[in-house]
Amino acid sequence: MANLKVFVSSTCYDLNIIRSQLREFILSYGFEPIMSDYSDIPYDPRNHTHESCINEVIHGDMLIVIIGSRFGGSAIPKAREIVNFDSLNMLSKKPKFLEECKEVSITQLEVLRAMELGIPIFPFIQDDVKHDHNLYEKNKDNAEIIDQIYFPSIQKKGTAKYIFEFINFIRSRTNNNAIEGFSKLEDINTHLRKQWSGLFQRLLSEQKLKKVEEVRFESITSQLEDLKTAFMTSIESPELKVVAQAAVKYRRLLAFLLLLANDNKDLLLEMTFLELVEKIGVEEMIPVNYSDLDSIVDLQNIDAPKHLIRRTRSIIKMKNGNIFALTVSKEFLLEDMETYWNEFLKETGPTKQALIDAAPDFSDQRWIWYFKKVED
Repeated sequence: MANLKVFVSSTCYDLNIIRSQLREFILSYGFEPIMSDYSDIPYDPRNHTHESCINEVIHGDMLIVIIGSRFGGSAIPKAREIVNFDSLNMLSKKPKFLEECKEVSITQLEVLRAMELGIPIFPFIQDDVKHDHNLYEKNKDNAEIIDQIYFPSIQKKGTAKYIFEFINFIRSRTNNNAIEGFSKLEDINTHLRKQWSGLFQRLLSEQKLKKVEEVRFESITSQLEDLKTAFMTSIESPELKVVAQAAVKYRRLLAFLLLLANDNKDLLLEMTFLELVEKIGVEEMIPVNYSDLDSIVDLQNIDAPKHLIRRTRSIIKMKNGNIFALTVSKEFLLEDMETYWNEFLKETGPTKQALIDAAPDFSDQRWIWYFKKVED
């Protein structure tokens, strides 16, 4: 049986005690740590050690990064080439770290590689560094003094910006953006215990819920197919049968689009799907996990069943302030629905108009619901 692998990323010399204790904690869970200072990384003699470290990140199931007082060694160009920086720009609302910082440490590059691969990250920052980061944030826009400020927690003055902007990059990610402060190892251990326990509990809960929903879905689907068959066989007119078949095929798509368009049927004109999304007023589509929702919206004020919140897979933010939660992925919206829309456009004009006029209300659907609704 394969063990879960935990990649530990940090500078070594200043955090060697924390790292050795953290290694024991990881092993106590039956997990396998991946740590450069314990020969867990196979160093390919044909490559630089930095390349080997970055290439090893993909083998981790999660990554723990500890941000301390040292920047560490700058990653060599060949190691940087492994990471797709263009894709990382879209992962954070504050990409200044990628755009302006001339140096990236090997520790930071390991974390960026994990982000690119979608590996869960658990970042920790020493309390004194966290305190100085707050000071940096308050003064960074004052070009006259920011370079003159001495940050006691940072060993080398010239590296402060690189460390603090890296923290900003993580904190401003669209998901997995939590950073925990710590003063001692037990702070890290306590947080990881709670997080790992919560993830395991959620896995079991989602598996149980998935099984129940699969049985319910199969039953409902079977009933709907029986009703659809009976309905279609009762229609004698070929023209009506075509419209009825199209109504079944496109009802979900049209109801969804009309919900976003606030029931404005005039918006469903001859245009591409992406043009339609823009016309309706979609500002942003965000893929999310349940654990990331509280960083996007205030869950305390959500009046919705917990099982719906738990199943959320994407968020749609509208330009008018509406926010929708969906239990389908962003890829489903941008690929499957676009395919259906393109097929819908091929229908005749009268058929399309009839389908739009007959589109059902989406308020009782189980895969989309409001987080927030703008008051009339």
